[in-house]
Amino acid sequence: MTTIILVAIGILMALGVAVMVLFYGGDAVKSASTKGEAARLLQESAQMEHSVDLFERQEGRKPGNGVSGDAAANDLVTKDYLHGLPPGAQVGGTTSPWKISYEDGMIESSLGQKYDADGKETEGWKVCVSARSMLHLPNPEAVPACSKTLPAGEPCCVRG
Repeated sequence: MTTIILVAIGILMALGVAVMVLFYGGDAVKSASTKGEAARLLQESAQMEHSVDLFERQEGRKPGNGVSGDAAANDLVTKDYLHGLPPGAQVGGTTSPWKISYEDGMIESSLGQKYDADGKETEGWKVCVSARSMLHLPNPEAVPACSKTLPAGEPCCVRG
């Protein structure tokens, strides 16, 4: 009889722990996922920036002959400055590949909008703020507007 009671108590305790992990552990997992995505994007952006710089020094021209878009990014791959294009931002179930924009003077991958339809901050926005925090930028929530005057090393910006 004592064994049955102890087994029942053990099962109830295990269920209680499982509920607590699901209820309280979800935010920790979500936060770690956001930080991981931010770190990956910072690494990929540095890889893209360095490959463009090396291409310009060795080839004597800009990738894609100075024309923005897929041709510029693909030039890095066909000339073996990159093994393949990094995947870019992967938030909210969508992927945004890296693009080189000579008009804007930046290499970019879109993280989407700041707010969703319900007015809540999107995962992309949280990734952007996390990336700014990792770089120890002052006031990580003060994301600048996208422009040619964007400071060097700025990991993200807000469009229009």
